[in-house]
Amino acid sequence: MMMEAYFDESGCGNEQGKDGKKDDLLVVAGYLFDPEKCKTFDLAWQAILKSPCPDDPSRELKYFRMSECAHGTGQFKGIPVEQRLEVEKRCLAAITEHAEIGVCVSMRKPDFDEVSTPVYEKAFGGIYTHCAMWCFNEMSLWADRNNFNGSISYFFESGHADQSEANEVMDRAATRPTWFKKFRYGGHAFKPKVELRPLQSGDLLAWQWHTDVKNTLDPNGRSRRKDFAALLEKQKVWSKHFDMEELLQVTLESVLRGRTN
Repeated sequence: MMMEAYFDESGCGNEQGKDGKKDDLLVVAGYLFDPEKCKTFDLAWQAILKSPCPDDPSRELKYFRMSECAHGTGQFKGIPVEQRLEVEKRCLAAITEHAEIGVCVSMRKPDFDEVSTPVYEKAFGGIYTHCAMWCFNEMSLWADRNNFNGSISYFFESGHADQSEANEVMDRAATRPTWFKKFRYGGHAFKPKVELRPLQSGDLLAWQWHTDVKNTLDPNGRSRRKDFAALLEKQKVWSKHFDMEELLQVTLESVLRGRTN
């Protein structure tokens, strides 16, 4: 038996705040699917893209990007907020109906840089690789809890600046028997979200978690978005934000495991 996991990232330079400064928070998030349910999900998602606005049958979307949907930019420019919310609602319904579980992890780059070193990053990778590999770990925990002994194929949105580094670490993990078994490794790949539509579900979750964490860390931040709260009520999502102390613990444990495995 096989499962498929699809992930995208948000933050750390990909977006800017109202003050024009680059974002220092990185999120990697995505969903786990049964392959057959993923096929059905893909068809449902494609139908949404082909007809996002019933009142405007000529409009189609090439892809779904949550930041554009939320702010009315890009492909969503000119679409009224009520219609944009309806498109997102349809996307959320497709996800909750077909996905097995969601996972999101976040770290602040200043925190990661504070506890990391060049030697450490050469062995274990930078912040993006850490977030991506933590998603591997969460999938392995799901497999343990559900007595799943099949394989999991991991797909990530392509184009991140540290993609080659992450790919190298993932290749290395695949050659180590303990990691291969732990992650139920069935392969990994980096693909454009336009070509591999299930990745767009990861985009939606990454943006929502990124927004939620930013608001939580900001003393003047807003309360949790209603659409994200509704998603969490209907879909099981494992989420984790690492603060400085937790990152220090993770880096130390990684060094110790690297010496013994």
